[in-house]
Amino acid sequence: MAFNTLNQVIGSLENHGGLQQSQEFQSLLRCWPEVVGAAVMAQTRPLAVDRGVLKVATSSAVWAQQLMFQRRQILAKLNLRLPAPLVDIRFSTAQWHKPLMAEPATQEQTVLWREHPSRVLDTPAGDKIEPKPAVKEPKAAFQQWAEGIQARTQSLPLCEQCQCPAPPGELQRWGICALCATKGW
Repeated sequence: MAFNTLNQVIGSLENHGGLQQSQEFQSLLRCWPEVVGAAVMAQTRPLAVDRGVLKVATSSAVWAQQLMFQRRQILAKLNLRLPAPLVDIRFSTAQWHKPLMAEPATQEQTVLWREHPSRVLDTPAGDKIEPKPAVKEPKAAFQQWAEGIQARTQSLPLCEQCQCPAPPGELQRWGICALCATKGW
């Protein structure tokens, strides 16, 4: 997974119609790393300002509690840099795992996936697998899925250890499939 800089995140928030942020919140996001430092920044995510109260998601309850003890100092530092002063800060783990938005794959992510050892081309060279209409019955859907997997894997080389079809990149990298390799780890 590629990490984005704070400026990239802010830029994507500006461009995303449903998450239009105010100038004040954007300036808060810009000064947040300087105020809290790199260690705290990695464990926090400012979410919004509501009636002068900054809401910040934290990676764990321990971080939320620790930062509650430091909130007055953080608040004072932020208010020196912000045009409109904040009244308080609330730290919570509630929205830590919630993604900000679905972002399209970056060029770097696309290149990484193309070079990944577990990647298998959708169809063998020259063959074309036609998509089949969706089936609503569970047994028929499973059968259709199993046939699709069989069609995609029939031309793959076999793992020496388990004799299952494996992507060529995995066999080149480890000499066995990824499942067998992880058993050895």
